[in-house]
Amino acid sequence: MNSSHAAPVLAALRALTPALTISDGPVDPASPPALPYAVAYVHIDMPEAVSLEEVADRVTCTAIVHSVAGNAEAVRKVTDRVIGALVGLRPEVPGRSCSRLAMVDSRPPDWDRSTGRLVMTQATVFEYVSSPG
Repeated sequence: MNSSHAAPVLAALRALTPALTISDGPVDPASPPALPYAVAYVHIDMPEAVSLEEVADRVTCTAIVHSVAGNAEAVRKVTDRVIGALVGLRPEVPGRSCSRLAMVDSRPPDWDRSTGRLVMTQATVFEYVSSPG
């Protein structure tokens, strides 16, 4: 269920033109992609259930996307592209009815050295809800 909810979000990001490298999870600090790029972390929260077959309630899918570039202006431009690709998108998940993606949080650009080089990042959080149907 996690993969089927992540797939439409990742597909929308990977369809951006001009192309933007999209990492599904952290990048390898030994060989980070060329700037700019984005890192997506997608997960779901579901009601308590004994098995996936019992999930009959709402599932919330959260996508945290870190835009990465060389300076503040460039990272804002990447973030604008990410927002444009995701806000209002209605994901298609087999067997589920999905709401449109909404932007629920955004952090200001900040410096990051986690890949061994100094870059600017900006995190933006998106959510959508799915239910059986």
